[in-house]
Amino acid sequence: MSEQQTEAQADKPGFKPPATQADLDRIIAERLNRECAKYADYQDLRKKAEQFDQLQESQKTELEKAIARAETPNKLLPSSSNRFNSGCGLEAAGRERTRRAS
Repeated sequence: MSEQQTEAQADKPGFKPPATQADLDRIIAERLNRECAKYADYQDLRKKAEQFDQLQESQKTELEKAIARAETPNKLLPSSSNRFNSGCGLEAAGRERTRRAS
């Protein structure tokens, strides 16, 4: 099967197998240069991504501070369940007093 592949490659007009190691090294170097050119701006993109992450983190921190400030007044007010329970307790105490008085 490898002979068939070699023959098929040899039949292609654009393909010429490298004759020497130097030719092969040149072909590989050209291919690596093309691939590296795709990612030439990788460091710049990485710096921008880090800056974006820092910006998001700083905004998140501000948002968390705002949420904490907004929740503080709610902590000072009794919750609805506490008001309900205390009201029920007063009603029960009132009924007990009424029952004892009768």
